[in-house]
Amino acid sequence: MVSRDTSRKPTARRIAIIGALLVALICLGCLIWRFVGTDRGQVGTTIGDYEGLTREEIIEELNRSARENMMTISVAPNATIQADGTVRVNVINVSENRFAQRFSIIQNDEVLYTSDQLNPGRKIETCHVNGLEPGSASIEIQAVDQETGEDHGSPMRVNIAVNEASAS
Repeated sequence: MVSRDTSRKPTARRIAIIGALLVALICLGCLIWRFVGTDRGQVGTTIGDYEGLTREEIIEELNRSARENMMTISVAPNATIQADGTVRVNVINVSENRFAQRFSIIQNDEVLYTSDQLNPGRKIETCHVNGLEPGSASIEIQAVDQETGEDHGSPMRVNIAVNEASAS
């Protein structure tokens, strides 16, 4: 007669299976916590209150915000240093813009000129810039709140070529 041992002793195989199941459950729990249980909006984003809105309503709200903060930049690709020392820049703040603008002329990482506030519908054709040399430069446009004069949003840079006026 063959006798079977009815006492169950854990075998190495059973221990390995139980261990693998525990690891799998822990990983699953971590994934659930990562994607559901944390506020992912804290990493470099702006959090808005969209509770109770549908996906379409959220998209419309984001589009409205983008429209309200949109700004057209109009800058000539070339600036010309005139014989009298003025520089022809042709910077226009188009009338459809909601914000005033302020622009700076930058060459070799040095700000050589910063304009006064330029309201929508206005332009600056020439200005006096000390130290500007022929070559490459940038014009940096900053949106400005018309009421407070405070900067609004991030500036935008446009690379330009600086030339001397030809003698005629």
